[in-house]
Amino acid sequence: MSAFAERIAKRSRVVTVVALAGLAMLSWVYILSGAGLPTMSGMAASPSFATITFMWWVMMIGMMIPAASPTILLYAHVHRHSNGAKSPPPTAAFLAGYLAYDMIHYALHHHTPRTRAGKWLRELHMRHHFQDDERGFGISAPYWDRVFGTMHVRRGR
Repeated sequence: MSAFAERIAKRSRVVTVVALAGLAMLSWVYILSGAGLPTMSGMAASPSFATITFMWWVMMIGMMIPAASPTILLYAHVHRHSNGAKSPPPTAAFLAGYLAYDMIHYALHHHTPRTRAGKWLRELHMRHHFQDDERGFGISAPYWDRVFGTMHVRRGR
């Protein structure tokens, strides 16, 4: 490993905090600057689906990184101390997994899924909210409810 890489690895906490803050700030700069959308006055054409989707993803990143930062830093801390600093913590992978989970959760609440899997996830999640809030915690990964014994029990039809 080069001397530069070793110095960065020793300061991985600072690098992580700076990267998280920078990513959140970039997201908000993009959103507040108009997110690639035309100005509202005289808006002749509606933005494309790709533009709206990208704007939504960036907005979710900007909102969720500040909320998730303590958990991300805890994950990096535990990794660092359990691994003896032999490798840098994979915080980017952890962050990507968290954002995927959070975006699935948001979509289950605010969009009507079209796929069989999406409909199944939404059904399980709505059961968690409206039938039994003691079960069904695996929002984007319901197999964890089987592992922990919190899977919803199907009622007789």
